[in-house]
Amino acid sequence: MQTLIDVTKERNTKLHETEKIKAKRKPIDAFEKLRFYATQGYDSIPDDDKNIFLKSFGIFDKPETANCFIIRVRVPGGQLNLKQAKCLADLAQKFSDGMLKIAKGMQVELLQVGIENIPMVLEKLLDVGLTTLQT
Repeated sequence: MQTLIDVTKERNTKLHETEKIKAKRKPIDAFEKLRFYATQGYDSIPDDDKNIFLKSFGIFDKPETANCFIIRVRVPGGQLNLKQAKCLADLAQKFSDGMLKIAKGMQVELLQVGIENIPMVLEKLLDVGLTTLQT
């Protein structure tokens, strides 16, 4: 019985590779890094950040979008106020492909956002009470 308890305990404390990478940094580090990447360009972003760390912040790298990202925005309770809806439309027009995609889980996606625009997009979303965290 003790062996079963030990095995269960070990399994439950073992971190997935994604969690190990996320544990190395604080969330504020992500915003600082995004500002750095925005000035240095897409090729300055390490694979671990593209494939794992940025996903925690609703920023997804898709090979088919050629050096651009998808930004997934959380829509609280599935409802937007007028200011939030206008902000999303404006961001899609200025920094994306002009379209908003309604995703599963009450979220909206901005497609094909260049790394140079991501810090500005995140700031504008925060200004109207929207976030991309843990989407």
